Amino acid sequence: MIFSALTTLSLAALLAPSSAQSNLTVPSGYAPTYSACPTNVTWLRGAQNLSDAEHAWVQGRKVVVADALGSFLGALNWTGFNVTEYVRLIKGDLDNVPVVSLALSGGGDVAAFTGIGIVQAFDSRYPPALSQRTGGLLQSLTYFAGLSGGSWPVVSYSVSSFPTSSALITAWDPEIDPYYRGDNASAINDYEEVIFEQIGEKAEAGFPVSLADYLGRALSSETIPGPGYGVNVTWSGVASLPAFKNFSIPFPIVENVVVDPNSPSYAGVLIPQANSTIIEATPFEWGAWQGDRIGFTPTKYLGTILAGGSPVNTSTCVTGFDNAGFILASASNAWNLWYLNDISNGTEGNFAKRSLSISSDKAEEHALSKRASFAFPISTIEGLAGVFNQSFNLTLGEILTAPYFNPWLGVGGDNATFLQLVDGSEAGQTIPLAGIMQPARKPDLIIAYDASQETAYGWQNGTNLIDSYTWAVQHGIPFPKIPTAVTILNRNYSTRPTFFGCAHKDVPVVLYLSNAPYSTYTNFSFIEDALPPQQVQEVLLNSFNIVSQGNGTLNSDFPECLGCAVIQRSIERLGWNTTAQCQACFSKYCWDEVDDTKLNPGLNPFNPEMSLPPTTFAVWNQTHNYTSPKLLPS
Repeated sequence: MIFSALTTLSLAALLAPSSAQSNLTVPSGYAPTYSACPTNVTWLRGAQNLSDAEHAWVQGRKVVVADALGSFLGALNWTGFNVTEYVRLIKGDLDNVPVVSLALSGGGDVAAFTGIGIVQAFDSRYPPALSQRTGGLLQSLTYFAGLSGGSWPVVSYSVSSFPTSSALITAWDPEIDPYYRGDNASAINDYEEVIFEQIGEKAEAGFPVSLADYLGRALSSETIPGPGYGVNVTWSGVASLPAFKNFSIPFPIVENVVVDPNSPSYAGVLIPQANSTIIEATPFEWGAWQGDRIGFTPTKYLGTILAGGSPVNTSTCVTGFDNAGFILASASNAWNLWYLNDISNGTEGNFAKRSLSISSDKAEEHALSKRASFAFPISTIEGLAGVFNQSFNLTLGEILTAPYFNPWLGVGGDNATFLQLVDGSEAGQTIPLAGIMQPARKPDLIIAYDASQETAYGWQNGTNLIDSYTWAVQHGIPFPKIPTAVTILNRNYSTRPTFFGCAHKDVPVVLYLSNAPYSTYTNFSFIEDALPPQQVQEVLLNSFNIVSQGNGTLNSDFPECLGCAVIQRSIERLGWNTTAQCQACFSKYCWDEVDDTKLNPGLNPFNPEMSLPPTTFAVWNQTHNYTSPKLLPS
């Protein structure tokens, strides 16, 4: 049985008499701690509606959003729309306040840094964004979701109470490699020793450990600044922050996926499939809306063993298992595929083997392998595996996934003690839309940012948005139809902002923003662990140019059209007509729902040039030869 060496220890610790657990406190270190069980908690609830806590929080957030929208919309160059009256009406009936969400895709460091740039481009605290009239949308968000590399900003912004992006980047210190902190071999060894001491404390306390713990502690040294690199910062702790309690930051969601023991395996390594259960982690709850296991348990008490939906030991429960770095690492945990890519020389483990070509001519394959390949060399993985084996008596197969105690144990015949979690990208949900598209969350506008690097040159062809649409259809969730990848490329939808679902009142409007070369080439390596300051600033500027459309030089009307998408579903509920200005916007930026099936030979392989100004990579690279860009096909 997986983690058999720790299972007995874990059960023994949790079933011990409460008197054996002295000095019950919140976690002071990385190891979870034991505390008295609360009496007013629903340990496993259904998934038909929002939790009471989230529903109440969203209502509070809507009051803040209504005011923020007044500022955001008021700065736009509107014709025929009364912003003052609109804001008055939505404040009088909060059901009409638009629910706007931003989702940051996976894609390692590319997704993380370009995603921060996207956030900055929507932030009213960033003067250029305010000048270009895109600033203020961040303050108008209700939900903020991420997975894999996209989860790093989501977690980091949230646990830090949403600093400015420039402050966050300064705190991250991108020049430092989070896996090798220190200016000499001795310092690096000391850093690694501290990481494994912390992991050892967790194991000694009776909890399973894995490579996700190592990944989480290393990434925390960058993404969770402060003393101890977030060693005792919990994901549920976000709910206690003043900025969250007064509704001044959006509601964060992190997604990953369960690896089912019956999933296909390659070389003994299990790979999740498109129908694998998607898990979401919020500061309030952890669980799934659809799948083999449905329902939610309190995030704060993850690690508490439940049986039949109740604690096995009703007097002693666990807190601190939801370490924010571990939550982040669980959403980024692709060790199974990194290992499989290494041992197969890149022929296996290509993110669930979804080699879906974009046309019958196989002009370009859906090459998510470009993200997974050789992120960690086999020597590193085997070296880490040796430490885990020597220290914790665990095999490589036992540490490739992130183990969580199964809250559904004993429910409907479920007998799995642990659930194994990995990067949600492995099941095709590379843009974390599953949570924010849920009808219970009543989405009006979803901004889907994609930096998944699925094509040969590390750009996007829309396949991940298509995957989300397919998943929504399978589960009966309202979501706009998405065209084929050929259409997306032929129409340049992955190099300019595009809306989907505009004309259909029964689905949310989806804005697709794709990482593309506007002012610099941002398709660097999936795992580029140290970035020079100049490159970071150029990456942030490129994201700003995506949102602002080249500081307004490419499409000066986009901010107004963005505003149209924000309010569209809301004004429909109010019974207002779409203005002529917004109708023109939708004609320009919305997909007309006609597929373009004619293959454009110029898109094979897809390798767009910079938009500001049109510059080839060869010219750009003469003055931008960074350390190790992944700008050409491998």
